[in-house]
Amino acid sequence: MKTLLFLFTILTITTAPAISQNQGEKILDEVAENTRNMGAIKILFTYSMTNEEQGINESYKGELLSQGDKYRLKITGQEVYCDGETIWTYIPDAMEVQVNDAGQDAGGFNPTSVLTDYEEKFEVKLLEEKTRGNRELAILELTPKQDEQFKKAQIVVDKSKDELRSLTIFDEIGNEFTYKVDELLPNIGLKGNEFKFNEAEHPDVDIIDMRY
Repeated sequence: MKTLLFLFTILTITTAPAISQNQGEKILDEVAENTRNMGAIKILFTYSMTNEEQGINESYKGELLSQGDKYRLKITGQEVYCDGETIWTYIPDAMEVQVNDAGQDAGGFNPTSVLTDYEEKFEVKLLEEKTRGNRELAILELTPKQDEQFKKAQIVVDKSKDELRSLTIFDEIGNEFTYKVDELLPNIGLKGNEFKFNEAEHPDVDIIDMRY
C-alpha cells in the first residue's frame, strides 16, 4: 500500500506548478502543466513487483481515476477511495473497509501533502534522454531528502506528449515496484460520487474507523 500511495504522490506532483532548479525539474514542470489541463484523468496501468534474490516476479493490472487531490484506485483485491478529506480502503474478499483521514501519515507517503513542495522533498536528477520508436523519453531519478522507506524512484516521461509513462520504486531490501502506464484518458466525465465509498451499497461490509 505504501508504494501505491507513492504513485499518487508522483501523480499529485504533476498537478501543481513549481519553480524549476534543474533540467529534471523543468521536465516535471512541463508534465505538470499538461496534466493540469487534462481535468479528471483515468489511468490504466500494470503494476509489477520483482526481487531477483528472492525469486519474486508478480504482475497485476490496475486502474486509477484522479482529479486534484481526489482519487479512486482499483488494484490487487482492493479499492481505495479519497475525496480529499477521507480515505476508504475497501477489501471485498474480507468484507471490510478501513476509514482514515487523508491527512494522516499513511506509511510516510501522503498524496495530498506534496501538492506544491516536491522540490523540498526530493532531489530530482535527469539520468538520460533517448528515443524509442516515435517517442522522446526522459529518465528521471528522485531521491528523498529525508528518511523514507524507499531508497530512490525512477520516472520515465514521454517528452513528446509531456506524460508520465512509468514509475519504478527501489526499496532498501532489493524490491522493485514498477507502475507502467498502459493508457491515459484525459477529461473523463464524472458523476460526482466516484471518490467516496458508498456504504449504502455495501450493507454487509464491516467498517473499521481508524480516524483519531
